[in-house]
Amino acid sequence: ADLPLIRAFFEAVSGLTTSGASVITNKEPLPRVLMLFRSQLEWMGGFLTICMVVLILAPAGAGGLPGRPLVIYQRGNDGAVRQVWHIVREIGAIYLATTLLCAVGLMLTGTAPTSAANLAMMTVATGGFTIFNGSIDSQVSSAGMIVMAVFLFIGASNVFWLSAIRNGRWRAVMKFREPFILTAIAIVLAGIIA
Repeated sequence: ADLPLIRAFFEAVSGLTTSGASVITNKEPLPRVLMLFRSQLEWMGGFLTICMVVLILAPAGAGGLPGRPLVIYQRGNDGAVRQVWHIVREIGAIYLATTLLCAVGLMLTGTAPTSAANLAMMTVATGGFTIFNGSIDSQVSSAGMIVMAVFLFIGASNVFWLSAIRNGRWRAVMKFREPFILTAIAIVLAGIIA
């Protein structure tokens, strides 16, 4: 793509922040590898955001997150560094598995593999980089749109709630009200739209 430096920088920052804002208006003639790179930037931005929430904001008790101390700022604290890497690997494994499941789900609904990979990264990151010029529903089947909606919900869900589900801590699952409220809102909106 023939983007000037400032526009390319904007595109990269937009990907890393998962804002989905783009200065590329015609995506069809772009090489597939460039579209994959854009999707990977956005996907990594989503991963880094989750890591920041879990490693920095939650221990600080910011935003009503359940605070738990994580001492990583002391020089020579190898235990804390190992704990951080353990958390990053655990988040990464879940994030990657969720993305792969979304891509497989999209392929099962008839989406081409390269499009499914790009769309899965966009969906799980809850970003907005599309790989098509038009709307997504003109390129993805209704079943594919449902797959994307499910994985958008998972991607937007509380990390601690998802962790509680994964670990079978059902009392903790019920303690988080946000996913249930979002589900109710989604059902009401779907009823209104349908």
